[in-house]
Amino acid sequence: MENPTENPNKAAEYLKELNKIIETQQELLETQKIRIEELEQQVTDLCKENACLKDQHQRHLATCRLQQSNSHPTLGAIKENVIQEKTGSISGVGQQPSLSASTTKCLMGRLSCSVERLLENKVAVVEVVQ
Repeated sequence: MENPTENPNKAAEYLKELNKIIETQQELLETQKIRIEELEQQVTDLCKENACLKDQHQRHLATCRLQQSNSHPTLGAIKENVIQEKTGSISGVGQQPSLSASTTKCLMGRLSCSVERLLENKVAVVEVVQ
């Protein structure tokens, strides 16, 4: 038979062990919570980037359709500028080839997405540094 004083000691040991297990589980839960938040942020960022890329793609397709229907006016403007540079035409000096409004819009959209990604990266870097 066990000594009655041993039972409280064993109970105290079991209680300490259970407290350690609970503490470890809480730490694991906190770690998982942080990881889930990080993954959710990545998903949010990827959704934004995906939406931006889809928008870029749609604009690109629209631009391509416009260029096909207009028989490539942008390429004509670039070729014209190259000819003026080769001939040394004074009217061509310092001039840039003109871009169609849709091409300009597409390029601005790409630039906007790039700036947005750079700002997101800057925020992430600042958060890591802090």
